[in-house]
Amino acid sequence: MADLTGRLTSPVTAVGAVYAASGFALASWGSRLPAFQKDARLSADELGLVLLALSAGTVAALLLAGEVVYRLGTAWAMRLGTAVCTASLVAMGARPNGLALVVAVVGIGAGNGLCDVAMNVQGAATGRQRDRMRSARRGPSGARDDAAARGRGLMPRLHAVWSLGTVLGSVAGVISAAAGVRVEVHLPAVGIVLLLVVTLATAKFTHDPDDEELRRRRLVHHWSGALVEWRTRRTIALGLLALGAAFAEGSANEWLTLGLVDGYHLDHARAAAGLGIFVVAMTATRFAAGALRRARPERLLLGGACLVVVGTAVLLAGAALPADPRWPALMVGGTGILLWGAGAALGVPLAIAAAADDEHAAPARVSVVSTISYASFLAGPPLLGALAESTGYLLPLGLAPVVMISAFALAAVLHPLHLSMRAAAVSSLRPGEPVLTRPLSPPARRGR
Repeated sequence: MADLTGRLTSPVTAVGAVYAASGFALASWGSRLPAFQKDARLSADELGLVLLALSAGTVAALLLAGEVVYRLGTAWAMRLGTAVCTASLVAMGARPNGLALVVAVVGIGAGNGLCDVAMNVQGAATGRQRDRMRSARRGPSGARDDAAARGRGLMPRLHAVWSLGTVLGSVAGVISAAAGVRVEVHLPAVGIVLLLVVTLATAKFTHDPDDEELRRRRLVHHWSGALVEWRTRRTIALGLLALGAAFAEGSANEWLTLGLVDGYHLDHARAAAGLGIFVVAMTATRFAAGALRRARPERLLLGGACLVVVGTAVLLAGAALPADPRWPALMVGGTGILLWGAGAALGVPLAIAAAADDEHAAPARVSVVSTISYASFLAGPPLLGALAESTGYLLPLGLAPVVMISAFALAAVLHPLHLSMRAAAVSSLRPGEPVLTRPLSPPARRGR
């Protein structure tokens, strides 16, 4: 057992490094957008088209990622996605324009989307391995405790590591901008660092769902089953859970600073500090999720939604307090941001962990869930922007709990036990028998 525990340390650290590097690269790109726009002499409309190309590349990769991960395995899928992203970041150093610029930006989005699905599948597999080892140490009682939490304790922490990577990437972008480092130097350097980290990390994986049983399954089923998962209620329900939580998280990341400047009349530095409170609360909650792994996931999600409702309500109420003295309003607003960040933290990682509970169907399910959740990043900014035109930037933030609760309610209607393990389907199989990815019949779906 000591040997197994030693082997476990390396995969957990390796997959965490991929999460951190992915967040670092994405935040580095975002932090240099103003300088990129200035150097490329892009108008606001042209910059909007560039960001649309980024989203288009991401969505296309998410739709195809299930097939790629299914056929190549997680390690090679991560290497492929990282290579595409790195090549695109290096191409940005040549200051492309026109079609070449669009292709480079599409490559950044596509590489990031493919790597995102692959690292989530691998993260869930590593979490299951860790839980099996814990179960073996605890005996039969431990096995029962961990059976419903396969990968659930590790996945939120991996997403917390991703959040830390984004913070470091943003800080690196600020330092690079202050030091006068040009975009055509900074972005290729980030791409090369990303490629080195992912290449070294994937070489350390000792557990990969691409095992002999999965290879045998490929001989019979030449596709991942992603099309079928688009018609499976449980997968769609998980996607809606991820969408609601992603909207609550993304609306704060994109609009909170503007809302604090407009509603609380803060300067840009203090508004950025407010966003920092949100990120810290979300990251701390994800790191602390390991202590909550025995709690029912439905209760964690419901509690998170309640925190988002209370947090946004407190944030909006704080803006109505008298401006003199100012500290009561700031304390109330900070408390609201803290509650909002804690409530939005666990929805996405819990939904991804549940989608990857079956390693054979994980690539298809994670691809579908990720694609649905990404719709919040496509629809959210235009929707909030349209509301902000008539109400200001603070009030539209109240839409976050509305979307989150609506998505959660629809997910519960589609599949009441949306986060439960497919214990009956998995435990009834004989060793080596493949798990087929097909929709359940209506009686089985109601019974699960």
